[in-house]
Amino acid sequence: MKMNKTLQTAAGVSVLVLGVAWSAAADQCTSAAGCDKSYTGKVVSVDSQNRVLEVQSWPLSKKDFDVGQNCTFTMLATNNATLADLRPGQSVTISYQSSHGVRVAGHIRQNSMRVEGVVAAINPNTGEVTLKRHGLEMSKTLRIARNCQVALNGNRGGKLVDIHPGDTVAITYETPNGLPTAEQISVTSAAFVGTLTEIEPSEHIVKAEAGSVTKEFALGEHCTIVVNGKPDGTLSQLAPNERVVLDYQPVNGVNIVDWIGPAPAASQTKLRSAASSSHSSYPMSYPTGY
Repeated sequence: MKMNKTLQTAAGVSVLVLGVAWSAAADQCTSAAGCDKSYTGKVVSVDSQNRVLEVQSWPLSKKDFDVGQNCTFTMLATNNATLADLRPGQSVTISYQSSHGVRVAGHIRQNSMRVEGVVAAINPNTGEVTLKRHGLEMSKTLRIARNCQVALNGNRGGKLVDIHPGDTVAITYETPNGLPTAEQISVTSAAFVGTLTEIEPSEHIVKAEAGSVTKEFALGEHCTIVVNGKPDGTLSQLAPNERVVLDYQPVNGVNIVDWIGPAPAASQTKLRSAASSSHSSYPMSYPTGY
């Protein structure tokens, strides 16, 4: 009897220790190795007070997660993130443990939702940007967040006025209320500010120089040329010795230009004309309730 009682006591202590150990592990699992399960979907709701997260995967599955007290977060644009940085519409992968139907998140990672293409239109009145996607006939329209960041060749110091129809861009977006909304727009075209030296409309080629550097550019199929403030110009309307900005992408040694516009004479950097009809008013105005 004494031995049985001792065994029962030891078993009880073991269960208690295991329970505490599981509880600690549930709060601290910070990778797929520590958390034996994972779930990917879009955030539906965040209850910061009760530390409960609702996530929906495709097509209709929804799951609730208790967010562990020591849960860690990996966010795209935030260091040292907390539960307060999560919001509906974000795509996340949750590493978690489950016991008796309760799912406890140990690590939450935000996933990038990204689309690439050529800007077909950018409208300051509706706060929208429309892309033509490579290889697809259908375009994609996204709202533009109020705090949307603009990156020019990796530099986040850009502005929305720097984006024009014809630019090749990569957009990172979220889907609050189910509406794709641009959080960052990266213009992947390079820019050359210089003086036109040769124009060959029949060959769809122009040359420009800046200091001792001369570059030749081949016009892309949908290249936008701004002449007299209008984005529907042609090569024949350009003139030698005219100072311009050329946005282009180098492809196997060929500089393919997708936007040409006038440059201020004093500018040696990427300054684009804001005279395009789609950029007539900045800062951007948004419709009521945006």
